[in-house]
Amino acid sequence: MLSPNPTQAADVTLILGLPVEVLALVVAGFGLAASLGALVWQFTKHVLDGGRVKVYLNAGVWEPSFALRINRSGRFALRPDDDTAATFRDNFEVAQLVIENPGRTAVTVYSPGLAISGAGAKGHSLTPRTFELPEGFGADRPSTANVVRLEPYDRVSFLFDYWSVVPGLLGRASARGITMRGFVSVAGRTNRPQKSSWRKRWRIPQGAYTAISRDRPRSPRSRCSGASCGGTCPPKTTSETTGATGSRPAR
Repeated sequence: MLSPNPTQAADVTLILGLPVEVLALVVAGFGLAASLGALVWQFTKHVLDGGRVKVYLNAGVWEPSFALRINRSGRFALRPDDDTAATFRDNFEVAQLVIENPGRTAVTVYSPGLAISGAGAKGHSLTPRTFELPEGFGADRPSTANVVRLEPYDRVSFLFDYWSVVPGLLGRASARGITMRGFVSVAGRTNRPQKSSWRKRWRIPQGAYTAISRDRPRSPRSRCSGASCGGTCPPKTTSETTGATGSRPAR
């Protein structure tokens, strides 16, 4: 076996105190890291610039021929002294599903509805009766279409009569009740339906009949098939009211 020549070992070139081979490996490592960083940035930019969908689910009340009142907090609970709940006596409790596209590319959404947990099969979703309001209720007029094209920075909303389906769902649920979230499918992403925030999911317990706190119960409307209450009051909420031309109906 040949032994290294002492003269050749002494002739190894050093740069910054490192052999050229080691320095070359270091430079190659930095180049690889920079390439990976650029690839990650390009992918992130593509996702951010593309069509994206955000989903929100809000509780509210529709006062026919007068006003649509929406609680923008996203919580399933309304305080009796809150302006949104103050006129609930003879009106419809509704779920407002809001879908926004904050991306820079248009996107098509379809089959808006509610995702249900705790009442049967996993991944269960449905679309309750949808309300269409007449002219005069503001710019945020709800849609009844099953397929909607959203341009960049565009939005659409839907109003659901969710109490028409809740009693049947509670009848199949356990003692813990059900949870509900907003749901919509996105064209081109059939395996990735978009849902509203899990943190703000609606918990509807057994025996509930209204979203208003039980501090001031009311009799459920027959056409709503009973209503529901979360049993808890949320912190201070915000509401938005859009009114129609005309006078408030007499009580």
